[in-house]
Amino acid sequence: MTRTIRELKLRLDGKLMKFYHFTSPYHLKPIMVHGITRGVIPTGTLLNPHFVHGYQWLTINPEFTQSWNEGSSLPYNRCAFRLTIEIPRQQRNKIIEWLKVCDKISTMADDLNGYGDPQNWRLYHGEIPPNWIMAVANQNYGEVRRG
Repeated sequence: MTRTIRELKLRLDGKLMKFYHFTSPYHLKPIMVHGITRGVIPTGTLLNPHFVHGYQWLTINPEFTQSWNEGSSLPYNRCAFRLTIEIPRQQRNKIIEWLKVCDKISTMADDLNGYGDPQNWRLYHGEIPPNWIMAVANQNYGEVRRG
């Protein structure tokens, strides 16, 4: 059985929920020490944004090429590192599918969805501690840490 089919079967059995969080070299060390804690959902307007705190962005898409990062004007690559996150069973009720809530939680949903791939986005309501990070992979060098 291939790994992908095995993981899908485990997900269906409720034994494994694997998510990914992408980050830059600049943000990696604080995340590894404190966890993923600073996520926000933009709302308001592009000229007058506001932020809803307490939600961490995750994806079920493991590819390093993420459409939301393409064409970014930031001076760093937000997808240089892929963190593999496993959410404990008792915390899974805090996982929210973005497309099911985006219009309710953000007035900028159409703008955000326009970056592409929103069907794979998930929100985790709360903080993700470092011990939920099972692996770290670098875009150029592959896996650099396993939990």
